[in-house]
Amino acid sequence: EKCFFTGISKYGKISVFSALNNLTDISLQQKYATMCGATQEELIEYFDEHLKDLPDKFNLTKEYLLKTIKAHYNGFSFDAETSVYNLYSLLQFFIIKEFKNFWFDTGTSEMLIELLKEQNILVDELEGTEMEYGMLDLADNMHQNVVSLLFQTGYLTLKKAFREYEDLYFKLGFPNIEVKQAFSRHLMVQYTQKSVDRISTNIALPLRKAMRNKDFEKIFEILKKSVYGCVPYEIFDRKEAYFHTIFHLTFNMIGFRCESQVQNNIGRIDTIVETELYIYIFEFKVDTKKDNFALEQIKNNQYANKYFALEKEIFAFGINFSSEKRNIENWFFEQLK
Repeated sequence: EKCFFTGISKYGKISVFSALNNLTDISLQQKYATMCGATQEELIEYFDEHLKDLPDKFNLTKEYLLKTIKAHYNGFSFDAETSVYNLYSLLQFFIIKEFKNFWFDTGTSEMLIELLKEQNILVDELEGTEMEYGMLDLADNMHQNVVSLLFQTGYLTLKKAFREYEDLYFKLGFPNIEVKQAFSRHLMVQYTQKSVDRISTNIALPLRKAMRNKDFEKIFEILKKSVYGCVPYEIFDRKEAYFHTIFHLTFNMIGFRCESQVQNNIGRIDTIVETELYIYIFEFKVDTKKDNFALEQIKNNQYANKYFALEKEIFAFGINFSSEKRNIENWFFEQLK
């Protein structure tokens, strides 16, 4: 009577002739939104036995532990209202009892990376991308849309739904820390021509430690030598967007909350990075003749105001890039709170 199919996309059912195409796609139907995956309520109800020893292991309260698990492995939404866990990652976490990037172990398609390059889509633009409802499950072998493919493969998910008369639109974004890290790390492999283990050893681990310790000299030493200094000349672009993309990928990869193009009532912040204790505000300029112009912009446009209510120290950084050197020329900082 009934048959239920799951998979990544509908590309396989396309045919000029009659084929397996009389199917009812329930992927984005609200009443089925939590059918595949586990909700937060189900995690608490069915996995309590697996959770009981973990707060002591990680030296966290149970409340903060649940929040951390959710940030890493939840976030997949099929209606832009409710979200579910990736069960594979969740179960692996309970087996290993460590926060690990299980998504990366399943592999990342080289085709997606190539499509991003071909269609000239910057990674920081993927967060907040808006798409029409009918484009999300687009299945066109001849004209592949990389954003719809990223949605179908789980790298992007629904964040917000909105209507304009009869038209339904969705805002997309990365579902969680795990997926954002995996995708960013795979792109960094392409940009720097380094292996995953070298990126982890030479960039991710020391940069994460330096960010937590407010070691600003070390942060910029890593960025200059191990990140921008390793990008091959042939993929260099003199535009600010190039430097911004590399920067955004780097901080996505190390696991901290990273947002780009954050708007306030005066302007738009290039990048915000938030650790457990600190907030870093970054503004970029390329080939500027005024050394502290980027730092002054942060203060003049009051970029830090929206974060003053948080119990965290706030630091502003103005970074000047050189298109000739293809690297950071100089940087300036000031503590704002």
